[in-house]
Amino acid sequence: MAQPQAHQPHQEIVEPYKLIEIFSIIPDYDGNQINLVTFLNSCKTAYDMAVGNQKVLLTVHIKNKLKGRAAELVNSRNPNTWDEIKNLLENHFGDRRDLTSLIQDLQRMRQLSGESPLTFIARLQTHEAKMHASIHKQQCLLAKHLTHLLTDCMICDVLDDPGCHSLLTSSIRRTV
Repeated sequence: MAQPQAHQPHQEIVEPYKLIEIFSIIPDYDGNQINLVTFLNSCKTAYDMAVGNQKVLLTVHIKNKLKGRAAELVNSRNPNTWDEIKNLLENHFGDRRDLTSLIQDLQRMRQLSGESPLTFIARLQTHEAKMHASIHKQQCLLAKHLTHLLTDCMICDVLDDPGCHSLLTSSIRRTV
């Protein structure tokens, strides 16, 4: 007579996304500064969905979705990874000013003589997109820094080193 088998917990098997589903997330990108953050976020989402060799194919697909100035830039440098593409696009098409500088620029913005209201609004929208990108970048940097601090804190707890705790406390004060 067969022995009853111990009850094994139900393990859900998650199948990877199909490439067509992953590829459908990526919009075209032409180097327009306003659309940079949206494009990069879409690519990151797709990259997080991809597994194994899908990531290599996704990198090729991302290159193929680039148009105009963005395509010229990437094709001239021939990056091989998603991170290399992302850094190249951010460095070339992203605004490097911090949020404080962007706010000061916004406060100084005026409609130019002869400039139509629609053109002025378009300039304001471009500036707004730059501010949103700067906020997003600062949030990402802060999250990364806090993750490192949390890891360091856990290590200090394991080591039970008072000197380690005082260094962390001063580092946290500088962050906040």
